[in-house]
Amino acid sequence: MKPLPVSLILLFIVACLPIQAQQTSIFIAATEKFNRGVELYDSGLAGKASEVFAELQRELTGVPDAGTQLLRQKATFYQAKCTLMMELPDGEKQILDFIRSNKPDPIAQEAIQELADYYFNNRNYPKAIELYQEAAKGSLSPAQVTDLKFRLGYAYFVTKQFDKAGKNLEEIRTIQNNNYYAANYYLGLCYFFEGKYSEAAAALRSIESSSKYSKYIPYYICQIYFAQAKYNELLSYAVPRIKQGQPKNFTEINQLIGQAYFETSAYAEALPYLEYYAGLTGNLR
Repeated sequence: MKPLPVSLILLFIVACLPIQAQQTSIFIAATEKFNRGVELYDSGLAGKASEVFAELQRELTGVPDAGTQLLRQKATFYQAKCTLMMELPDGEKQILDFIRSNKPDPIAQEAIQELADYYFNNRNYPKAIELYQEAAKGSLSPAQVTDLKFRLGYAYFVTKQFDKAGKNLEEIRTIQNNNYYAANYYLGLCYFFEGKYSEAAAALRSIESSSKYSKYIPYYICQIYFAQAKYNELLSYAVPRIKQGQPKNFTEINQLIGQAYFETSAYAEALPYLEYYAGLTGNLR
């Protein structure tokens, strides 16, 4: 077969140049519009962002360029995210349709994570658990894995599946990030409700410096020491803390202090704490 003449090859290249230039122009304009939509979405303007993404999808329908079609796919995903943000009736359906249409593409994994977060934020924990388990099968960064395990652990905790919650939280308890204090707090409560008192005390006391959780911890520590019959430890721990301020369940902590003094036969010391509790509740046995 004879090679094509150079002149014919050049003619073909020249003929293709306008098509390539047109495709490049379309891609640049589409990218600018997509970025504008993302900015609107990140600013919480989901309605306006949705209009941009819908318009972009119409404009890119039928454009054969691979890069442009990838942009259209992302625009479809973001429009579905907008419907979730606006809590429109078909929001969940749009995301689910997108997931089904794009599996096993990595963007489908992003959509699964997005829907899982939506259920989590709306306190639909059973559905969040189901989707987080699916999202965990994908390729995630270490930071994404940590965040997913915390949310999964918390969802299990709220649904009182303490063993499953604890297993997820245990894996991230030492990681110093935004979830560090919360992970140890809920892990401590998982241990507490399972009767693992020593583990619960260790987890809770490790985050006593947290401004968010420090006021909740003394009551659980006091209950733990009382359940373990460690009355002197309870007194050494609790008495200074109620003198420094009023932690959560302040009244109940007074009762535990009074009971601890009583169990150590320090009846005179027990009396004012028990009287304080009885005066406020009338429930003293």
